[in-house]
Amino acid sequence: MTTGRSLRAKRFFPSRAPGSSAGITYIDLMVGLAVTGIIMLVVASLTLTLSRGLTKFSAQHKSEYILRNAYDDVERDLRQMNEINVAEEAQMVFRMDSYLVPGYNANAVVNGIIRIRNPDDDGDEWVINPGQPWRVGNDLDDDDEDPLPSGDGQVDVLCRYRIEGGALLRDFNFNGAGWTNEKVLVTDIIFSTFQYLGSASQDWGKNLDGNLDGVVSPEEIDQTNFAEGGRGNEDGIIFNNQNERNYIVQVSMEIGVDMNRDGKEDFRLISEVSPALLPLKWKRWD
Repeated sequence: MTTGRSLRAKRFFPSRAPGSSAGITYIDLMVGLAVTGIIMLVVASLTLTLSRGLTKFSAQHKSEYILRNAYDDVERDLRQMNEINVAEEAQMVFRMDSYLVPGYNANAVVNGIIRIRNPDDDGDEWVINPGQPWRVGNDLDDDDEDPLPSGDGQVDVLCRYRIEGGALLRDFNFNGAGWTNEKVLVTDIIFSTFQYLGSASQDWGKNLDGNLDGVVSPEEIDQTNFAEGGRGNEDGIIFNNQNERNYIVQVSMEIGVDMNRDGKEDFRLISEVSPALLPLKWKRWD
C-alpha cells in the first residue's frame, strides 16, 4: 500500500530507470569545472588589471602631490632671486634678498625707517665701491647688508638647488657660513633638467636673437661677443661666466619621477619662472 508520504517523496525524488541519461554525469562535471575555471581566470585577470590600474593611479597621484608641493617651494625661491651665480643642468645657485636671513626683523627701525620699507638698510647707497659693487647700494644691488650696520663682507643669502642621486635638494648659505641646511624635496627622480633663457625684449638681448624667435638661447648668449653687441666669450661652454649669466631672465625646471620604482615614469612636471628682479637688477646696462 502506498502511503501519502511515499507519494510525496516520489514526486520530488523520482526514481531513475536503469540506463536513463538523467542526472549529472562525469562529462557534465568536467564541463562544469572547465566553465568555472574559465570564469575564475577572467575574474582573476580583471582583478589583477584593476589592481595594477589602482596601483598606477595611486603612484601618479602621489607623485603629482609631492612634485607640486616641492614646486611651490621652488617657485617661491626662484621669484626672489636677483642674481644667478651657477647655471647648470643639474644645479643652480642664486642670490636672494637679505630679508631672508634667519632672525631678520622686518619691523625693526633702521635710520628712522621700518626695515621692511627701507630701500637701503645699511645706509651705503651712495658709497662708491667699484671693486665689490655687490656690497653697496640699495637693497636690490646690495647683497651684503646683514649684520647691520655695515655687513660682514659676505653675501647675505645664497640658495642652491641641485639634482643628485635621484633627489632634488635645496640648501641655503647665510653670510658665508657654508651649505649646512640641505633638505630633500623630491626623491625617485628619473629625469630632470634646469634650463635658462634670455629675452630679445630686453634692450641688452636684442642683438643676440640670431634666429629672431624672441627667445635668447644659451648658445646665442655664448656666441655673441662684445664687438657684436653681446657679452659672450665664444668658448662653447654656456653660462661659465657672470657676464653670460646676467642675460638670464627665465628659469625652468622639468622633473619626472618613478615613485613605485617600476622603471616607468609616473608623473612629470614643468615649471617656468621669470624672476622680476633678474632684469631689474641689471637694468643699469641700458
